[in-house]
Amino acid sequence: MSQQSPAPPHPPQDTAPQPGLGELLARMSDNMMGILRGEISLAKARLQRLAKVGGLGATLLSVAGILFLFALGFLLTAAAQALSLVLPAWAASLIVVLVLLLVAIPLAVTGLKRLQQAKAQADGLKDTPAQLRDDLQAVRTAVTTGLTRDKESDS
Repeated sequence: MSQQSPAPPHPPQDTAPQPGLGELLARMSDNMMGILRGEISLAKARLQRLAKVGGLGATLLSVAGILFLFALGFLLTAAAQALSLVLPAWAASLIVVLVLLLVAIPLAVTGLKRLQQAKAQADGLKDTPAQLRDDLQAVRTAVTTGLTRDKESDS
C-alpha cells in the first residue's frame, strides 16, 4: 500500500484586473468627501449639544440668580439692622457694603477668567469651517493632479 499525499492546494489566482490610477483617485476622492461630510456632521452635533446644554444651564442659572439676589437683599438688610443696634445706622450700612465688596471683587476676577477660557474654547470651533475648506481643496488638488498624471501615462 502506498500512501498518496493529497496535492497541495493551489493558491487562488486573482483574475480581476487591478484598478487603474483614475479609479483609485476616484475612490480616494469619494473617501475624502465621506470624511469631510463626517467632520461637518460632527461639528453640527457638537454645536447642537453645546446649544442645548448651554441654553438650559443659562436659564436655570438666571432663575437661581434672581432668587439669590432677593434672598441676599433681605439678608443684608437684616445684617445692617442688627449692626445698627450697636452702631449708628450709617456705620452699620457702610460695614455691610465693605464686606460685600470684599466678596464681590474676587468673584468678579474669577468670573472674568472663566469667561476668557470659554471664549478661547469657542474660538476653536470657528476654525472648523476653514479646516474643512482646506481639506476639500486638498482633495480637489490631489484628484486633479492624479487625473492629469493618469492621462499622461495613457499617452
